[in-house]
Amino acid sequence: PGLLELSKKYQGISITSPHKKLFFHDVIIKSPIVKELRAINTIAFRRNGYFGTNTDVIAVEQILLRLKSASKNLS
Repeated sequence: PGLLELSKKYQGISITSPHKKLFFHDVIIKSPIVKELRAINTIAFRRNGYFGTNTDVIAVEQILLRLKSASKNLS
């Protein structure tokens, strides 16, 4: 099914491989890193559009920020 049909039934969807690149050009992507990766794994359906992101990127960013913060505390 297409995004329009899915958006009528769901508020968002999770995408697995090999579909991570399938809907890439059909969504709004705000993260420069996700744009560079050209792979999304989550789409949120909102009134003002379909928003794609990659939650794996978000998780890695959070881990790196925590490690950076922890290393500052060790100094």
